[in-house]
Amino acid sequence: MSECARTKELRKKAAARRSSTARSLELIMIGRDYFARQAATLLRLAHLTRDAGQAARLAAKAVELKERCDATPPPADVSPFPPDIEARDRRQGDRR
Repeated sequence: MSECARTKELRKKAAARRSSTARSLELIMIGRDYFARQAATLLRLAHLTRDAGQAARLAAKAVELKERCDATPPPADVSPFPPDIEARDRRQGDRR
């Protein structure tokens, strides 16, 4: 195998590896709760620091995380029943 063909083969394998890694990383999704907790932590730190510049940077980062939290879709409802049936079942359970 020539050097050029070997190089092409190695590049093709590396691209396939990167592609499969990217696909597996797409499944990982950071939730709204994570962003909200991080923003709250940054705001607490901003409140505790004595350096006004650092406090402003922390608060700005908290605002950025809050925006990401708002942009992240809420978790899907994993209830086995549609909302109307679930509510009806709960009401019937209350009568018993």
